[in-house]
Amino acid sequence: MNITKITDRERELEAALAEEQRLNGMGAEREYVLQGQVSQLTRRVELCVQALIAREKELDELQYKLAVDAHTSEILIDGANASATRAWAERDAIKAQLDDLPESQAEMLSEIKTLKKAISLAYGHLWHINTEMLAPMTLYPPNIAASAARRSLLAVMTTTEKGNAINAFRLAREGENG
Repeated sequence: MNITKITDRERELEAALAEEQRLNGMGAEREYVLQGQVSQLTRRVELCVQALIAREKELDELQYKLAVDAHTSEILIDGANASATRAWAERDAIKAQLDDLPESQAEMLSEIKTLKKAISLAYGHLWHINTEMLAPMTLYPPNIAASAARRSLLAVMTTTEKGNAINAFRLAREGENG
């Protein structure tokens, strides 16, 4: 072998080695780029998974709120139904009380007129009590005036109303004395 051939051969080997190193460098660079892309994709997948987990959490919270709202609505509806039932019962009770009232406005007006007439007559009897001999009015003793006033009122009062009036007078009298 001759030196020239060895040198040429060395040059060829050096060129092949350089080419191999260049190709290996490109492979390493390509591998580095691919690793970067894989890292980016991995990060994107992680972010998507986190977003999905957050969405699942939001959905769970919304389902819980809906369940609570549905339960609250049931409670409110039950309360409203109970209130409506009570209102109807009260309405029926008031209606029953109203059934005891006179049938028409004409009857009510007639009753009011009758009561006013009886009260006016009783007041007139009491107003004209006169025990003074020299007064311009004729004598009208208190016992006769009281009896006449009582008769005019008793004609328009029920037994219960009479009892209530007597008790009201007694309470007023006790308040004056006591």
